[in-house]
Amino acid sequence: MQRQKKLTRKKSKKLLKIKIVAIIIVILVICIGIVAVYLSFFVEKPLFVSPIASDQRTERTRIEEALKREKINYVSISARKDHSYLIKASEGGEIIFSSKKDILKQISSLQLILKRLKIEGKTFRRLDFRYERVVIAF
Repeated sequence: MQRQKKLTRKKSKKLLKIKIVAIIIVILVICIGIVAVYLSFFVEKPLFVSPIASDQRTERTRIEEALKREKINYVSISARKDHSYLIKASEGGEIIFSSKKDILKQISSLQLILKRLKIEGKTFRRLDFRYERVVIAF
């Protein structure tokens, strides 16, 4: 008789554990379902995807701010298809920056080059920073 009671107690404990695990699983499935429904119906999605990369805008403003901070005069800045930026200098030359390199380093190099050219009395037609070494066309 005692042996049967032990077996039934063990079985009842085992059944209780199985029921608890089953209830936890059911609660998790319900919670996941609620989150899925909330995300699909109540989270606002944009109506369209912008074809202009947002990073491109911020990069352009970074260039503008850095040029103003370094007191380098320019007429316009435009993004090019080859991942570079064309800057028309107020002196009439063109400056090409690579977006794959650090813009601030390129601008500090530009400032140094402009100072040296001014000391030498030369004017440039194009400064190209896309390569390993800066290409200067007179």
